[in-house]
Amino acid sequence: MISKRILFILPLVLIFIPMHLKSQEQKDSTPVKSFKPDTAYIADYTNKLTGRFFLLYQELRFAYSQPDVGNVVFSPSMNYKAGIAGFYKWFGLGLSYYSPFPEIHSEKYGKTSAIDLRINLYMNVLFLEAYIQDIKGFYIANITGPSGEIYTNPDLETWALGAAAYWVINYKRFSVRAAFIQTERQKKSAGSFILRPNFQFSYLDTKGGLLPPDFMNDMSLDPNENIDHGNIFSLGIAPGYSYTLVFLKDFYLNGGLFAGISWANIDAYTPGGKVNKNNFNFQFSPRVAFGYNSSKWFIGASGVGGFLRASFFDYNNFFIDAPMLRFWVGTRFGFHKKHKKN
Repeated sequence: MISKRILFILPLVLIFIPMHLKSQEQKDSTPVKSFKPDTAYIADYTNKLTGRFFLLYQELRFAYSQPDVGNVVFSPSMNYKAGIAGFYKWFGLGLSYYSPFPEIHSEKYGKTSAIDLRINLYMNVLFLEAYIQDIKGFYIANITGPSGEIYTNPDLETWALGAAAYWVINYKRFSVRAAFIQTERQKKSAGSFILRPNFQFSYLDTKGGLLPPDFMNDMSLDPNENIDHGNIFSLGIAPGYSYTLVFLKDFYLNGGLFAGISWANIDAYTPGGKVNKNNFNFQFSPRVAFGYNSSKWFIGASGVGGFLRASFFDYNNFFIDAPMLRFWVGTRFGFHKKHKKN
């Protein structure tokens, strides 16, 4: 079942969209008009509605470090999603659901229900990527039972809120929008140093404990050490560099790498009491995108690794990691006002 948190936030976002579009019609300027790109390098399509359909493969890994058995890696039974996204001016919204075709594995790995809401604010100099994600139903991916059976936890639910901001230094000649959301088009090869602060808050809740009862029995673990609920808060900064190679006029290849540090705090609640840990960690996040981007149509793919990961190197804690691959196809729609003839 989709979390009530998502059902509360989603209507607010949908209300904001028409309010934003109406305000844009009443104004002659946008928040980024003073930061115009070099037209020899970047073609601007932000005045058009950019829409796309996408497929997303997200290898969500939710890991718990237990002193007696090591890392226990949880995964949803489905990693494939399908969704739609739209972008206008500097605002973008994407919504995806787990697609139905992996349902054939539900008897073995259990059922997963989830929703993934992405919100983007893409300006020339600064852009923001934010997400709200709710997933329920996991199985243990790296450890099986004595006879090869899969351990499942259908009541394990994770809710996450995260965001990353990107400050683009060479915004006049390098476009992040062109590589990832196609509201612009990179006409000549260029790159830029980028500064990225980020944060993530993740909450987990489960009935009967994080580790399934049959797993606890097979591993002879103490039930008082099983996590009932907990949360992670991570705050970090990671500078990086991104470059787009343009070839054959409308084809492009983008690559970027971000490396930095983050501080993360973990609160875990067990029948035996509360466990709190915090530490500094190293961040490493590669990004790549390639595709075809013309004045009307576009198609492409992207990959992101290590997005907002909070991890520790000892036991009795957990972390979330979600590298993803995305494939998309889309087009742009212009808004033309009709003039009455005299």
